[in-house]
Amino acid sequence: MTPLSRYNLSSGSGFVTRLFKSGAPAAVSTTFALLIPILGRFYLNDQQYAAWALVATIATIGLLIDFGGPSLAVRISGAGPVSYKRVFVLGGLSGGCSLIVGVVAALIWPIYSTHIAVEPPSGMQAMLLLTGIGAAFRSLLIVLAAIALGRERFVSRASNLILQVSMQCVIAWLLLAAGVGVIAMPLSILASCIPLLPFYLSDFRIGERKQSSRSAMLTAGASASRIDFLAEVKTFMAARGAASFISLAFTQVDRWLIALSADANFVANYDLAARIAVIPKTALLTLGLGFVHEAARLKLRSEVSSVLRKAYIVSAAVVLVGACATLGFGYLAYRIFEDQVDPLFLLLLILLLASNSAHAMTAPGVLVSTGLGKPQFELVYLVPAAITGTVLGGIAVMTSSAWGTALAIAGSLFFWSSLFSLWVPHALRRADVKLAMAS
Repeated sequence: MTPLSRYNLSSGSGFVTRLFKSGAPAAVSTTFALLIPILGRFYLNDQQYAAWALVATIATIGLLIDFGGPSLAVRISGAGPVSYKRVFVLGGLSGGCSLIVGVVAALIWPIYSTHIAVEPPSGMQAMLLLTGIGAAFRSLLIVLAAIALGRERFVSRASNLILQVSMQCVIAWLLLAAGVGVIAMPLSILASCIPLLPFYLSDFRIGERKQSSRSAMLTAGASASRIDFLAEVKTFMAARGAASFISLAFTQVDRWLIALSADANFVANYDLAARIAVIPKTALLTLGLGFVHEAARLKLRSEVSSVLRKAYIVSAAVVLVGACATLGFGYLAYRIFEDQVDPLFLLLLILLLASNSAHAMTAPGVLVSTGLGKPQFELVYLVPAAITGTVLGGIAVMTSSAWGTALAIAGSLFFWSSLFSLWVPHALRRADVKLAMAS
């Protein structure tokens, strides 16, 4: 294993190479995981797919939103041994959000279902709860993959992420083809995660045994004396927890709000457009976990601006190429499946692609600041965005305007995300960040 201290942080090509090695497997696996729910469009009618979309939001939450488990895992894994206890604490930070949302969704379902035009299948409460449990199991695998990233065990990380999503995709497809319906979602997650957990927990133990001496590990990352695990957990839980639940409103709960003011056709088209529009952002967020990896190992304050600048360049390239490719893919899908896809889909895709692209460009600031021990920076734009979106979206729901609700959510996210991207470089230059101890 090559210590990161031997890399030249000023090298742009080295930065991209490290970012690709650390983030590409996560970007590929997460993109495929987000596309899995689209399989339902080929086997379910509008009513069934609308219910499928609501269940799928719980599954997606664990991929996009957490209490900071993976980021903290990357941050601490270079500072010393990581015990099983810490693995499960980090797993709780990662999967807790999915589990909580699954439980809450199951509890409110009897009341919520009486206010929507969707006719759900029987057993929706159980399916929502099972999906939350499955997503929590998957989050533990993601934390183990994040620790592998911090240890620079790239093969282990890649196999963990890609094997799970491949199994889930095949199982979901087989179950849908067999006609089991909406329950294919939670069953595919559980069946793809539970068998892999013992293997990757064992792989984690082997990796810990192979670790070099403590001095070598300190060369790879921040000094253990500079990282207080419990203090970091509290900071990440408070900041990432608040940010996660606010992000939840923009990335998943939007379907639940749309369903209050729209028919099943609009909900189905909105969900399809949202799942495709989020692909560039998701690819960047998972690839960008490498930004945390880079920032956590900076030893000089002067390096912060350099890494942030490179992160913005990489992000802009990913978002631009991804947005163009996504729009092209969406149009192609529309032309091929004209009998199944409404023209409404294309309009929603353009709207949601714009808001998600602006949101994606917050990734450099959010992830670099997280690596520097400032995860709370994300709240700077999420809080006002949530307030604006809630007020405008609430008005739209009360007037039964589906388009108004969609515009309120997308517009709020676009406006405040853009302001944050302009603000964060100046803020990080003034912030009291936590740099790694020079070796």
